[in-house]
Amino acid sequence: MDKNTPIALRGEPNEKAIGEWNTNVTICAGSNVKAVINGKLLNEITECTVSSGFVGIQSEGADFEIRKMYLEPLKN
Repeated sequence: MDKNTPIALRGEPNEKAIGEWNTNVTICAGSNVKAVINGKLLNEITECTVSSGFVGIQSEGADFEIRKMYLEPLKN
């Protein structure tokens, strides 16, 4: 494990009930990355060394649907 390895969140998940849409906001600012699910900060990575490249979306073991996706620059 190195400084780029995220640590799993401990505690209750923040997902909505089956059939309801979840909102995922990923904020990449400098060397920090935050994962916000349904308005709650669930994970944060600091000192990330990757600053450009592809955006990948994946599921862990099940199919999933994306209703809308936006990419936009951070406001100063």
